[in-house]
Amino acid sequence: MEEKLKPRTTSHPDRVLMRELALKFSESRGRVGTTPVTPKQVLNWFRYRRYYKSNKKAAATKAPPPATGIQAGQQGRELTVIGPVRRQDAGSSSTGNNPRLGDPTSYEAKKSACDGAWYDVDDFLTRRLGESGDLEVMVHYSRFEVEEAEWINARTSLRQRSLPCNTKECEAVKPRDTVLCYKLSEQSGRYDAIVDRIIRKVHDSGAPCDCRFLVRYVHDRSEEYVALRKLCLRPEMLRAWHEQQNETNN
Repeated sequence: MEEKLKPRTTSHPDRVLMRELALKFSESRGRVGTTPVTPKQVLNWFRYRRYYKSNKKAAATKAPPPATGIQAGQQGRELTVIGPVRRQDAGSSSTGNNPRLGDPTSYEAKKSACDGAWYDVDDFLTRRLGESGDLEVMVHYSRFEVEEAEWINARTSLRQRSLPCNTKECEAVKPRDTVLCYKLSEQSGRYDAIVDRIIRKVHDSGAPCDCRFLVRYVHDRSEEYVALRKLCLRPEMLRAWHEQQNETNN
C-alpha cells in the first residue's frame, strides 16, 4: 500500500487501482470468512495516509497552521482539513452542523460498507469540513484495523453509544420506539429498528428477561422476534425512563 501511494501526486487515486487492491485484500488468507474489503475503504486508507504524512511533515518544518486549517482543493472542489481531533476539542463550543466531540469511545458510528450498521468508535483520526459545511471525521471502528477507517458525516452518522438494558429496564422499551438491534445475517451487525410489538412475560427474580420483541429493521424492512439481550437503547430513552421511575417512586 505504501509503495502504491508514493508515486501518486493527485488527491484521487484511480478507481481501477482501488478495486484491484480491495480484491487482493479480500482474497488474502487472513480475511477468509470476513466481510470483503471495499474500494472505498482502500481509498479512505490512501487519504488518511496522505493527510497523516502531510501533517507530520508540516509539523516538523514549521509552526502549526492557523485555526482556519489547510486548504486542500483540486479542480474546483475546496475542502478544509482541520487536522487531528484532540481531546481538548471536547470542551470547545459548537454551532450549526458542527457538533462538539468528546471522548471517542463514547460514540458509535454508521459504517457505510456494512449497509449502515452501527459500530463502536475506537478513535477519531482526523477531521475536516465537507462541501456542505458539515463536520466530517475519519473514524477508526472498534475491532477493525486502522486501514478500514473511513470518513463519516458527524451530524448524520455519529452519535452517543446506544446502551444495553437489563431485565429491570425491560419496560423502558415501548412499541414504536427506535432501538439498536443485533441482526444475524450474511453481514451481521447492529441496526436501527422499530419496535412493532412486545410479548411481555412475568419477570422472575434474578432470571433473564423472557419477553419477546417484534422489530422491523429500518435498512431492509425485514422483521423478526428478538430477546431483550439483542437490544440496545438510545441513552436519552433510558435517561427519560429512569427519571420517570424516580418521579413515580418519590
